[in-house]
Amino acid sequence: MRDVIIIGGGVSGLATAHALAARGLDVSVLERQRQVGGNAISERRDGFLMEHGPTTLNAAFAPAMGIIRGLGLDQSAVDLGAGVRKRYLYDGGRLQGISTHPLGFFTSPYLSFGGKISLAGEILRARRSGGGEETIHAFATRRFGAEFADKVIEPMAAGIFMGASRDLSIRGAFPRLVEMEARYGSILRAVIAAKRGSDPGRRLFSWPGGIATLPRRLAAELGDRVATGTAVIRVTRDAMGFVVTTAR
Repeated sequence: MRDVIIIGGGVSGLATAHALAARGLDVSVLERQRQVGGNAISERRDGFLMEHGPTTLNAAFAPAMGIIRGLGLDQSAVDLGAGVRKRYLYDGGRLQGISTHPLGFFTSPYLSFGGKISLAGEILRARRSGGGEETIHAFATRRFGAEFADKVIEPMAAGIFMGASRDLSIRGAFPRLVEMEARYGSILRAVIAAKRGSDPGRRLFSWPGGIATLPRRLAAELGDRVATGTAVIRVTRDAMGFVVTTAR
């Protein structure tokens, strides 16, 4: 009988299992797919590294960095972004190149004139008063306008989290944006400050083998505590605790 059974072998599930195992708990991870990682899947094809989900990690996120250092993966990490001049979004049947400069969306045809005006107005909008949860889409619409929320933030959230921006918490998914608004009163003002060097900003990195390096290492550390190809079909409760029934 296990102390803990975690359903899902994505990064969160594996990291949780790793932490619990380090505390001496008997833990198992059950993953339906044949590989671990959830949305963090890296694939090499025709000499190119393709990411099916997130492409980088942020070194400013202390909890993640603690795990990465504990696994010894900080030594093989590769900084990304310094040489990147454009990012691409697919729209209207073609890829639209957008400069990584803070003014990139203003010079690209990706947004309409009205969308650019709304985006520029972000720097003048008052910060949110009061607490409470806010979705990614609601935050983006309030700060940048509906077009930016639909055409930029929605595909970004789907690509990283495989979820809808209208369902995901901004504080849970992008806490730094919440911090930027609280500190600077404007996301654009915060980005400009980071470019000028008055803000420590962030360091983005990955590994030569892609973002999947992290879940693979976590799974390797956990060993036979991870069962892939194991679909959970039922979770019930009895007098002893919980019973997890799998398809095999």
